[in-house]
Amino acid sequence: MKIEYWENSSDKSPVKEYIQNIIDNKAKNKIRWVIQDLLVEFGIGIIKTKHGKKLKGYSLYELIIPYNGIYHRIIFCVISDTAWLLHAFGKKSNHTPKKEIKITLNRQNFLNNH
Repeated sequence: MKIEYWENSSDKSPVKEYIQNIIDNKAKNKIRWVIQDLLVEFGIGIIKTKHGKKLKGYSLYELIIPYNGIYHRIIFCVISDTAWLLHAFGKKSNHTPKKEIKITLNRQNFLNNH
């Protein structure tokens, strides 16, 4: 599967920025491994592993990368065999807040309309 990072109108990728701002290099490396190795290799099949799930009721998927008590999450959609990484955030609980889904849906709508 091909990987693309959604960018805003200023050509900035919130997912890339999230990863860059993580202080712990081991956490960064684990996130990059899940994206660059697992997601590329398994594609949408990653939802059958501990590192992925489909968000119920949406055409969105989530990468879940736990590290040192933080669940790093990257929400993406799939368009023509390309995973578009739309949003990233960290949580201490294993729950996806609705406000994070709303942000992602806005980005997905922008992507679909351009």
